[in-house]
Amino acid sequence: MRIIFVFFLCFLTTQVFAIRDKNISDEEVHQIEVAVFAFSKGDINYIGVVKDYCSCMDGPECKATVDITVKNSLNTNLYELSQIKGVWQVGPRLHYALEYKKLKKQIGVAKRENDEKSLANLLSERKLLVEQVQKIKKSCS
Repeated sequence: MRIIFVFFLCFLTTQVFAIRDKNISDEEVHQIEVAVFAFSKGDINYIGVVKDYCSCMDGPECKATVDITVKNSLNTNLYELSQIKGVWQVGPRLHYALEYKKLKKQIGVAKRENDEKSLANLLSERKLLVEQVQKIKKSCS
């Protein structure tokens, strides 16, 4: 009876969470490493289960996503990479999140240094980024 229950749970998990039925390949791990090192100086310490679904914000060519954690000397961060056109990469959704984080940091520096011209430019960039994200979210509805 327990064996049947375990099989049922495995089947249910793969159906509900759209988990891919094959393991991640060495080539895919290499693609993930390349993608991560393009935006982070940390080390990958976890590559999660590949999920056969994507956020609408990642576009129609996205076929799968995977969670990864990247650890640097200060902290560990969780990211979600997208498989677009067969290649693991930073998808549009993660790209916007990384850009927003970078702008937030630059705005903080401009405020501390009382650089009003830079601050105005950065706030304008942030506003445009937020508008782009809202436009994409609206198209997903």
